[in-house]
Amino acid sequence: MTKRIVCITANRAFGGRDIPNGYRVARALAAAGHDVSVMDHPAVTPAALIGSDLVLAFGTVVSDEHKTPGIVDRLRRAVPPSAVLALWYFDYCHPSLRNAPWKHPVMRRVVPRFDFVATTDHSWPWESIAPRYMHLTQGVDPADFDGTVAAPEVRRHDFIYTGGNHTGFEYRERQLKRLSARWRGMIIGRGRWDRVYGPRFFRAYQTARIAFVPGPPPECGGHYWSNRIYLATATGTPCLVGWCPGIDDHFVGDSVVVYYHDDDDMMRRAAELIGDPFRRSRIGAAGRERTLTTHTYRKRTDDLMEAIWPTNRK
Repeated sequence: MTKRIVCITANRAFGGRDIPNGYRVARALAAAGHDVSVMDHPAVTPAALIGSDLVLAFGTVVSDEHKTPGIVDRLRRAVPPSAVLALWYFDYCHPSLRNAPWKHPVMRRVVPRFDFVATTDHSWPWESIAPRYMHLTQGVDPADFDGTVAAPEVRRHDFIYTGGNHTGFEYRERQLKRLSARWRGMIIGRGRWDRVYGPRFFRAYQTARIAFVPGPPPECGGHYWSNRIYLATATGTPCLVGWCPGIDDHFVGDSVVVYYHDDDDMMRRAAELIGDPFRRSRIGAAGRERTLTTHTYRKRTDDLMEAIWPTNRK
């Protein structure tokens, strides 16, 4: 690949106890041989971007734009004429989103200001307003999952779930209640801000026999699924996953993950998986291998750079 000078613009404050994913993307681009720098939005100036081939922003710039309109325009003015200003948006952003209704209108306003846009959510036709567009899902940084996978017999919880459970995701609450009524679960982040990241995330998943990964919100029509599936499979814990169209291209059902199609199917498949330690070990190992070899930020960033510069490969 041709070496590029890349500036990642992120906002460290949005990471909380974790680093923003923009920093993980920066590490992947650097590992590929690109010259990479990272800076928060307030530090972005024309002088700071001299020589850049690519200025890559993430969802933090959209959140900042919501709070302080004009952030994207200032970024646009700072980018050299010869550089590509790109946005890689990781979040769900359908018009019917209820827990953060500002996201879709802000995205519609700012997407045309970028030269290139990639989103993990393709439930709305972003290509209709983006100068150039690709659907690109998130990945994982293998460094976050470097550890020993626990044996089935030492896992004390039947299932684990980590993630949000707020307005717009009531179906998750319903499914978690059904699972909890029958099995002992470990639920983290359920309507609260107690999240787990990095090594803590890996260790938490080693305590559970299966990982519950709910399907996407019904209104998205199968054009989005949460990055949770990559994070969960990378831990080596076998994943029970809500099926949606397109996801089979990433994980093969019944050999790499186990899919369910409705609440009753979820209960049946959870019972089968929890009751079969050999199958759990096999599926957990297959899911971990698949993610750590195929669904990494290094792979995703290679795809991104190739899409921006189709002649990038020599």
